[in-house]
Amino acid sequence: MRHIATIDDFQALQRNLIRGGFDSTFRAWREGDEAVSALTVSLHAEQDPEVMARLSDLIAQGGFAFTAEGETVHITDRQL
Repeated sequence: MRHIATIDDFQALQRNLIRGGFDSTFRAWREGDEAVSALTVSLHAEQDPEVMARLSDLIAQGGFAFTAEGETVHITDRQL
């Protein structure tokens, strides 16, 4: 069975991102009968390999997946 990340999981990741020096925004809303959460990281610069490696490590520690577009990283639910 697939584990669904909770708001607490996202907020724990957000705390780690902030400690790591990354600006982030957390949003939660309802779609029908489901709660949806999203975490976005603003890099404020091009995707430097060192910065992306550090960010990837932080995200992976929480078991999340992400996509990067320009200076924005969108973090999605855990991947099992």
